[in-house]
Amino acid sequence: MVTIRKCNADDIPMLLDIAIRSYRETYEYLWDDQGDAYVNRFYSKDILEREIAMEGVSYFLVYADHEAAGYFKTTENALAPDENNNCLEIDKIYFLTQYKRKGIGKQVMQFIEQLARVKHKTQLWLKVMDSSTAIPFYLANAFTQVKSTRLDYPYMKDEYRNILTFTRSLSAPY
Repeated sequence: MVTIRKCNADDIPMLLDIAIRSYRETYEYLWDDQGDAYVNRFYSKDILEREIAMEGVSYFLVYADHEAAGYFKTTENALAPDENNNCLEIDKIYFLTQYKRKGIGKQVMQFIEQLARVKHKTQLWLKVMDSSTAIPFYLANAFTQVKSTRLDYPYMKDEYRNILTFTRSLSAPY
């Protein structure tokens, strides 16, 4: 059974633990320093406190059979590549390795789509590394690649610097 729960400040310790572990399991290979500089820059108690308090930013913990399996973050009205302000960005979506390929992602994507529709959003969008094994999942969920960008983070291996932007219209169910 999958349960999705919106985070508040009390959830930050669990969220931080799941965020760092799932990020490292997913993308440690991108980095010469195993992602230490990136994790230190983007995953801290202060950052999560600030973002959870922000209007239009939401973090959610995902549980599978009462065990924390992953998390995701959405940002309302993020500026999508086509300048549409009426969209919802899936800013982060990560699962611990043992919970991947079990149908949890599909349930999370349905939840996100419903959340966007309730908020009258017309488009979902996200960014994903071009080396990610999640790309077929996004394509299977009706996302289309619209852009490729080269990242310039320190300690990132040169062959893994491309990040892709995907969008999905919510004008009609798929």
